[in-house]
Parts: sequence; C-alpha cells; structure tokens
Amino acid sequence: MRHFQHFILGLAFAGFLISGCADPKKEAKKPVGGADAHQDHHDEHRHGPKGGEVFDVAGTDMEVECVAKYGQNLVIFNFYGDDGKTEQKIKCKMLLGSFKKGDVQMVEIPAVDAGDDGMAARFEIEDEDFALARKTAGVKIEFEIDGKKHTVEVPKDPHG
Repeated sequence: MRHFQHFILGLAFAGFLISGCADPKKEAKKPVGGADAHQDHHDEHRHGPKGGEVFDVAGTDMEVECVAKYGQNLVIFNFYGDDGKTEQKIKCKMLLGSFKKGDVQMVEIPAVDAGDDGMAARFEIEDEDFALARKTAGVKIEFEIDGKKHTVEVPKDPHG
C-alpha cells in the first residue's frame, strides 16, 4: 500500500509540474521552476539571513530559504516575506519533499515552530538521503497556502 501511495503522490507531483503556474506580478523576480529558472537562479544566487540560498515562492510575495548542515544530515527551510528577512508563517504543519534516488522518493518535512493555530515558518528534516540529494542533485518541496499548491525547486547546492 505504501508503494501505491508513493506512486500516486509521484503522479500528482508530475502532473502539477507539467501544468505549471505563473504569476505575471512576479515577473521582476525570477520564479523557481523549469529549466530557465534553474539557470536564472544560478546566475543570481541570493542568500538569506541564515546563510542559505533564497528562492521565490511563485504566485506569492514570499521567499523560502534552504539551509543545509550536511555533517548533521539536516536540511532546514525558513519562510520569509518578500524582503527575504521577515519571518512569514504559513498554515502548514508539514512540507512534502521529493528527490531522486533511483525512483522519486517522498519525505515529510515537519514544522518545528508550529503554534496551536497550525502556523509555522521553519521546517526541518534530518535525513541522510535527502541531505545528499540537496547537495548533489537538488530537491523539491510542495506545500499549500490558502488551498493553492506550491512547488519550489531547490537545485543542487553550488557550495556543496
């Protein structure tokens, strides 16, 4: 049953990536997703307040920072407002991460600062395979904000 669930999640994830989503208001920023965005990101390289790479969340005024501590197999995602500095909580207790290790692998990335209201701005995962994928190949995270699904592609770590 677990393999079937991963298969269904993989299909849903692939369908979401194929359909894509764009927000014309975000043209000044470089949205994450697709081959062109990967190249633009590598040319731009923005760093957040915790020293990680910052990525736009397409269709929102938010950014997410990815900090990796490879010696601890720890990957941290912090959400900020569009200034890239002010913490921005989202109503989400868990992100869904994916990476390739043979087949696409799915992992849950729990919030570490969720309040009773279910709002959180920091999500962490301690997982050797996910950390290695972040370092060498890149990972993706999915989450919902106000009922809308978002995907952020985090390419391989240029400093890894």
